[in-house]
Amino acid sequence: MDQLEKIIAATDELKTLERDLDRWMSRTETELASALGLFSDPSVSAAERKSAIQVSAQCRSYVH
Repeated sequence: MDQLEKIIAATDELKTLERDLDRWMSRTETELASALGLFSDPSVSAAERKSAIQVSAQCRSYVH
């Protein structure tokens, strides 16, 4: 039974990691879409693009 409990605990941990990865991928896809939109929009200045990228990087540093 002890072996089964270890397998169940490991499976639960993998499910948690999978959910975390899914959230991270979703956030990254959203950031990428936003960045691509900024760089393809001629009305957005270079300074605004740089600022948006820096803010995004700062937000990621708080998460980790």
